[in-house]
Amino acid sequence: IIQHSVLSIPDRHHGYCVDDNARALMLAHRSEGRFAAMAGTFAAFVQHSWNPDARAFRNFMGYDRNWLEPSGSTDSNGRTLWAIGATLAEARDPAMRLWASRLWAEAAPIALDFTSPRAIAFAMLGADLALSVEFENRHAKAILDYGLTFLWSAYKHYSRPGWRWFEPCLAYDNCRLPEAMLRGADRLGNDVAALQALE
Repeated sequence: IIQHSVLSIPDRHHGYCVDDNARALMLAHRSEGRFAAMAGTFAAFVQHSWNPDARAFRNFMGYDRNWLEPSGSTDSNGRTLWAIGATLAEARDPAMRLWASRLWAEAAPIALDFTSPRAIAFAMLGADLALSVEFENRHAKAILDYGLTFLWSAYKHYSRPGWRWFEPCLAYDNCRLPEAMLRGADRLGNDVAALQALE
């Protein structure tokens, strides 16, 4: 997946990013036909983006296939964890589910250092999916516990009459914050957090 285009023409000046390949990987599991068959291509990019020395996923790759950074933003790392959790739960190929389980076990602990609400929410969505098939996955449970505490605290800090939100402003992927909180609350049986997420 090329990162940007000029209208319908791929713009090779911008190369690739793990964000887009993570999105494509999730979509491939939910698609049929030719696009579904490309799941392995997107998974390979995700695997290649993992930098074990930095304990992070790289994000930007030039068109010449050289990585442009040792680690990407926490948001790109959170989204990648989400895609790995989705692969663990939704991939049609058992070998790909096994790959996702192994990479999740290695990479998921990085989410416990995230301080971006969206990065945490993305990781929580991946954790919820991981727990849908690996019911005792300790990394996934830890991410949900951490995420619920973090989002609860952010909500209490910024919320006021007329502004029921986790931050002082709206940005992007806003729906993912309450969605992650609701899914985490449902998965862990936390009724109070579920009500807060719905609010």
